Amino acid sequence: MAEKQNKTSDSRDISTATKGQNRQVTILFSDISGSTTLSADIGSEETHLLLQAYFEIADEIVRVHGGIVDKYIGDSVMAVFGVLVAYGNEAQRAMNAAFAIQASMPQICVLCVLKKLLSSLPLSWIHPKSLQNYVLSDLQETLFF
Repeated sequence: MAEKQNKTSDSRDISTATKGQNRQVTILFSDISGSTTLSADIGSEETHLLLQAYFEIADEIVRVHGGIVDKYIGDSVMAVFGVLVAYGNEAQRAMNAAFAIQASMPQICVLCVLKKLLSSLPLSWIHPKSLQNYVLSDLQETLFF
């Protein structure tokens, strides 16, 4: 099937997928490292709320970088770049999204603190760096092409 050609605001050609078309895509997997231990420490209700905050922020980051969330697998987000619109730099967009998700951990932490999710944890865990080191695995384990 033919591709529809569109122009972006910066005058670049982009390809819009049509039904039945094959195209190369980039897939990003982002998960929470240490989630089993973390969920045991904070409890199921707090874990559920933490995951909601994480998924909400990760979803927005993926969308802003031109991807779509395909599914959630436990505590993981699977996002695809290049399905609806192919910009030609899907791998770079996925990497940028992965870096942004990793950098968003302080924001996720603030959301959790505001919602009093971490009230049962020692105060040292409320510091964003402590939670960031505990929550997200390193980029090499979360990003696959």
